Amino acid sequence: MAEIRQNPTTKDWVIIASERTKRPDDFKEPPSHSHLHEYRPDCPFCPGNEKLTPKAILVFPGNMAQGCQSEWSIRVVENKFPALLPQGTVERKRMGRFHLKMNGCGRHEVIIESPKHNATIGTLSDPEVEMILRAWRSRFLELGQDERIRLITLFRNHGLKAGTSLEHPHSQIVATPVLSSLIRQRMEEATRHLDTYGTCLFCDLLREEKKLQERVVLESEHFLAFVPYAPQATYETWVIPKTHKPSFGLIDDTEVIDLARNLNQILGIMYRRLNDPDYNLTLNTPPVREARQECCHWHIRILPRMSYLSGFELGSGIYITTTYPEEAAQFLRAAN
Repeated sequence: MAEIRQNPTTKDWVIIASERTKRPDDFKEPPSHSHLHEYRPDCPFCPGNEKLTPKAILVFPGNMAQGCQSEWSIRVVENKFPALLPQGTVERKRMGRFHLKMNGCGRHEVIIESPKHNATIGTLSDPEVEMILRAWRSRFLELGQDERIRLITLFRNHGLKAGTSLEHPHSQIVATPVLSSLIRQRMEEATRHLDTYGTCLFCDLLREEKKLQERVVLESEHFLAFVPYAPQATYETWVIPKTHKPSFGLIDDTEVIDLARNLNQILGIMYRRLNDPDYNLTLNTPPVREARQECCHWHIRILPRMSYLSGFELGSGIYITTTYPEEAAQFLRAAN
């Protein structure tokens, strides 16, 4: 029996249609990251090919990674094909009566997460994932100093279905001078909840998930990981700090260590039990200078791409998933 559920953080609806798992599938694919070698000579992110990328912005030395034979463990570089460039102003220009434009200024950086071409979060050691998070935090704080920047979006695309173009493990960070309607919608719902109940929407959501325990995947000292009540993707998992933290920039060293362990465990489970699925990982954190910090609560979303988006989803904005969140959580939890 299908269900239609509402996401309390956006008010979007999703359809959970478990019967669709019985559909014939003529296009099943093997995992896209199997049988990779540790080094690929034509990969611009592999050691020895540093000249193929822009000059490094941040470098962690090689002796910090387990079994590292490279001079570096992590490199952060400007994206060679950036969506935005550092030059320009944020002045808006009116084109005719309705149309606005501005310079495409901002920042677009790549965090090369390991010198090993076949590594990925879920197969790395916890200290190596910790280094990745420290690099994320460092660049997040640095980019937030630019007065032109309003939003910092950090994400990780893993696999073709997730939109990646290079196999080598990496994440990206994009700093923009504008906000999208999606970000505004999330902020409006969080603000409306605060105005109605006087509490943080995500803190209340955490308490509810901890109480019910139906969708919890794992819990640590500082974080709770759970499958949301109305997921956008099958096996979607959220990781949220248990203490109210408005911005990712406020994460401390103890929380970095704990979060690294959580991410490595969750993505390791997906790697082993879901056959290394393609996925998107997004860091959801409020606009850089958001005034109402009491309604903001940063978190990470992991969205496995078990199928492609269809015309229905693109046309309606209503997503279809094929596994009940409670069953998905039980499946992931069983591997702990």
